[in-house]
Amino acid sequence: MRSLFWLVAAGGQLLPMALAQTHVRGWGFHRFDTRVAQSQPVQIEVDDQVTIVRDQSGVLYQNGLSIVSNLSAPDLPAGLRYLDVAAARVSVALVSDGSLRQWGSYSASGGQAYPLPTIPAGLRCQAIGSGDTFSAVLLSDGSIITWGKNSVGQLAVPVLPTGLTYESMCLGAGHGLAVVSDGTARSWGVNNYGQRNVPPLPPGVVWIKMEAGRLHSLGLRSDGSVVAWGLN
Repeated sequence: MRSLFWLVAAGGQLLPMALAQTHVRGWGFHRFDTRVAQSQPVQIEVDDQVTIVRDQSGVLYQNGLSIVSNLSAPDLPAGLRYLDVAAARVSVALVSDGSLRQWGSYSASGGQAYPLPTIPAGLRCQAIGSGDTFSAVLLSDGSIITWGKNSVGQLAVPVLPTGLTYESMCLGAGHGLAVVSDGTARSWGVNNYGQRNVPPLPPGVVWIKMEAGRLHSLGLRSDGSVVAWGLN
C-alpha cells in the first residue's frame, strides 16, 4: 500500500523508480525520515505506520512506528537479496530465489500473521501487496493468491472467465484492485467509501494500471487520463 506524502531528497533526482542518494525525506502525520546506504534506492513503500526503502543491492531500510516486529525484516542467507517489498502492518517481500518473507503483526497486541501461501511448482511471483489485515501475490500464470483475514471479503478475488488473466494488482487497507488481460478491472473487499466503484470506461479505452490508497483508488487509462474514486 503506497502513500503520496513522501519525497525523495538529499541530492537525488526524481526518476520513474524514485531514485535518491542517501536520504528519504518525509512529512505528514508521522513524518518519518529514513537514511539509507550510499547505494541508490530503487523502491520506496509507505504504509500509515512504516516506510521501507529497498536499495539496488536488495537491502531493506525501515522506519516508522515500532509495533510487534513490523520493522524487523528477516535476514537472508548469503547470496540472496530482496527484489520487491510491500509495506504494511504485516510487510511482505519477494526474495531473489522466488520465495516470500513476511514480518509484523495485524494487531498491536502481537497476534501472528497468517502463514505464507505455497507457490505452485513452476510458477513465479510477479507482484506482491499487503493491506491492513491481508496480503496477496500475483503469479506468472495470471492468478492471484490471497491470505490473511477475510472479515470484509478482502480475500475474495473474483474468478475470471476462461481465457482471461490478471496482469497487475494492488491492495488498499481492506480492498483490492486488479487489471485484467482484456483491459477491464476487478475489485474486491470492503467498499464503505466507494473505493471499489471502478468508473466505467469510455469506448475504445482500457485500464493500464491501478493503485490503491487506504480508502481511495486511482486508475490510469489508455487515453492518458487518471481518474480517482473513494474517500476524498
